[in-house]
Amino acid sequence: MITPKQIRAARNFLGIDQKTLADAVGVSKMNISDIENEKGKPRASTLNTIELYFQTCGIRLTPAGGIEPAQNFVTIYEGEDCYFDLLLDVHATLKRIKGRMLCSGSDERRSSEEVICQLRKMRSDGIVMQSLIEPGNTYIMGKLEEYRWMPDGLFVDGDVKVIYADRVAYLVSWAGTPRVIVIQDKTIAEEATRHFNFIWTHSKQPDETTSQIFYEDENGEN
Repeated sequence: MITPKQIRAARNFLGIDQKTLADAVGVSKMNISDIENEKGKPRASTLNTIELYFQTCGIRLTPAGGIEPAQNFVTIYEGEDCYFDLLLDVHATLKRIKGRMLCSGSDERRSSEEVICQLRKMRSDGIVMQSLIEPGNTYIMGKLEEYRWMPDGLFVDGDVKVIYADRVAYLVSWAGTPRVIVIQDKTIAEEATRHFNFIWTHSKQPDETTSQIFYEDENGEN
């Protein structure tokens, strides 16, 4: 878990103030100030989000309690919360650039309450989402125009991929321990995006939803 000392060091390394960091991770400037000055006990989720944000900026935390420029372009999240941890990284990354989150092979019937809540936060921050899903799947929690049924033969159950900014994430669900492998490489991400867009243009938009849970209410609010 990131420490107050590392937060101050990472901010100074990036040349950003407390307000910039606060806006990036969705908390108040006072909250960042209290954390850095060790006032109270910050939430683990807040510290985790701050750490993920610095990772997206190319900073790695060292075992000795310091920081250094990240040299590893592969990040792995493991455990039952690995997909949620990925979403925190997607949120921190795309919130800064207002980018798109492209999902291939996902199934919202498997989304936990925590994941749904996080996706609502991401949508509230203006992150656009597009999903290629299994043909005939009508369990859709977003707007129909955000989804396409993949052509027959292309959908493989468990083959989930998320493309965002300069990263491509692969969900490895068939292993003993669930994990997400994220590759940060502009060329790989651009190729994956072109492939996604090609399939998107050759896929059919669903015409109904059978889900009783939605990302937005009747007034369009998350």
